[in-house]
Amino acid sequence: MKKWKACLFLLLVFMFISSSAFAASSTEYIKVRMNGSTSSVMTVPVIVNGKLVNTNDPSFILGSTTYVPMSFISDHCGGTVEWNESTKTATIKVDNKEIKITVDSSNVYVNNNKQVIDSKLVPKMATYDYGSSNARVRTVVPLRLIAQLLGYDISFDEAKCTPVINKVTNNNGNSGNNQSDNPNNNQSNIVNTVKEIKKETVNGREAIVIYKTNNVEINQQKLTGPVRLVFDLKASVLTGGGYYQYAISIGAVKGVRVSQFTSDVVRVVLDIKDGINNPEVEVINYKDKLILIPKDAPKETPQKPSIIISIDAGHGGYDPGATNNPYKEKDINLQVALKLNNALKKLGYDIIMTRDSDVFVELNDRANIANNNNSNIFISLHCNSFTDSSAHGLEVYYCPPEKSPVKEEDSKPLAQMVYDELIKSTGAKARGVKEATFVVIKNTKMPAILIEMGFISNNEEANKLITDSYQNKIVEGIINGVQKYFNTYNK
Repeated sequence: MKKWKACLFLLLVFMFISSSAFAASSTEYIKVRMNGSTSSVMTVPVIVNGKLVNTNDPSFILGSTTYVPMSFISDHCGGTVEWNESTKTATIKVDNKEIKITVDSSNVYVNNNKQVIDSKLVPKMATYDYGSSNARVRTVVPLRLIAQLLGYDISFDEAKCTPVINKVTNNNGNSGNNQSDNPNNNQSNIVNTVKEIKKETVNGREAIVIYKTNNVEINQQKLTGPVRLVFDLKASVLTGGGYYQYAISIGAVKGVRVSQFTSDVVRVVLDIKDGINNPEVEVINYKDKLILIPKDAPKETPQKPSIIISIDAGHGGYDPGATNNPYKEKDINLQVALKLNNALKKLGYDIIMTRDSDVFVELNDRANIANNNNSNIFISLHCNSFTDSSAHGLEVYYCPPEKSPVKEEDSKPLAQMVYDELIKSTGAKARGVKEATFVVIKNTKMPAILIEMGFISNNEEANKLITDSYQNKIVEGIINGVQKYFNTYNK
């Protein structure tokens, strides 16, 4: 009897721990850099054939898409994955299929037959835990693409806030092990398909536009705890099934969610900002659109395309770079990088920092961060050193396109303009613009330069390099050169 009670107690403890762990994982947020912007995203486990799966690099929801790491396929879908770094192509072999998918490409090859997939299903490069010492670049794939290519049903468990995929098995034309939950099993009364949700301008005001195929009955209600507005579209199915989130903020609305609520009802939920208890929304129901305009929705203000600049503070962490006791190159590089970051942001530039603290980042990872975020230019900051302590001055390096395997534009004009302005602002000895094949400027696709700001091995120059006043002169010269470059080439 005592043994039975002990076993029951351990089982209850295990269930509590498991449920607590699941709850924690379903509400954890991480910072991810993808498509040129940084987002705080919710991580989610995935239920695969009834089994809850957590991955080392977590799956996450960004906008309306659930992304999983490439390793998910080999670890949980019974396939093998071969990766070609130069082409960013994965070859997946599973169930007598050979599938080739490429980062940022809509072309997919299944047994050498080309298919063109929706742009929302394209694989991406993502930087996990962006800006931290644990930052890492991974290939991520929309879960819906995996389901489509490998033959899985996809749905969403709203109670657990978890995506679900089940392997399709042929059984008298039915599929999956969860047939009662599959919204496509009984479509005799389905007359409408919800295709996508967008933020658009309607009659001069920002609006939430739900694209559908037919005019169907819509039930509207307000729910509380927290406050949200619910729109149930009857006789409808959601393209792709499952559950999607949209980061749409208009007036009282802070976000939009949509899911296949029942087998023939699609539910759209508008999450309302805290403190607003009676939100008002104008509803316009056209045949192919359901338009929701929150009260006091602002007029849309056009935004100019951003210019993305990657700033690379050389060395870091266990790698101090050049030293001249007590000065370390890594510290000076970071100090100037942070000043440059702040100054460029005030001018409206979008900045990517390969590191913003005293951490070590591999050279190839620095180049990859700039490439994966579609940077317009790349600036690497360093201090020089030489055995002859009398050596001093400033120089700028660039890599010619013919010496780079990936370079798409000539970097010399950027190098020359920044160099000229640095000499003006600092008064440093002009040591010239020079060619080099350093990894960070050779493996970056965009125009890239490496600035040797001065010689830390020269006591006089080292004493200047550590001061805010001289660092500000360096920042001033870089900014003047960068703006001259963009104005000249209409970037």
